[in-house]
Amino acid sequence: MSRLFNLCTDFLVFLTRVFHTSYRRISVWVNIYIQGMVLFLAAATYCVVTLVKHGISDLSMFSWIWLLMAVLQMVVVIWACWRYRPPLEKAFDMCYLDLERLSSRIRVPYTWLNIIIFIVIYLILLFFDIFLLK
Repeated sequence: MSRLFNLCTDFLVFLTRVFHTSYRRISVWVNIYIQGMVLFLAAATYCVVTLVKHGISDLSMFSWIWLLMAVLQMVVVIWACWRYRPPLEKAFDMCYLDLERLSSRIRVPYTWLNIIIFIVIYLILLFFDIFLLK
């Protein structure tokens, strides 16, 4: 797991060189804002397509559940973007402390928690949002 974490960190360091900014700033931009926006747009697209295709009255129980999960996903993204708003250095520190607290509370190493949240959960949510559109 630490190898994957290091690869992600190396990628963020590469981005700092490309965009001439700090690691803390690029980390917030990529992990909170960009990933958040991708998830928000995927969930919003699912909501719009589902409602246009079926209308509210013709939704199955399955569609209602996924629609509510997509709305919850959008709310969580909005909350995260609000909680970790600029200045970016402060947002990075706050996110780091939140992840440290959560990792100690659930007894998972900090690096694992980052991978679980920013890679595994991200890809699962994105996959379901895209898969359900078909």
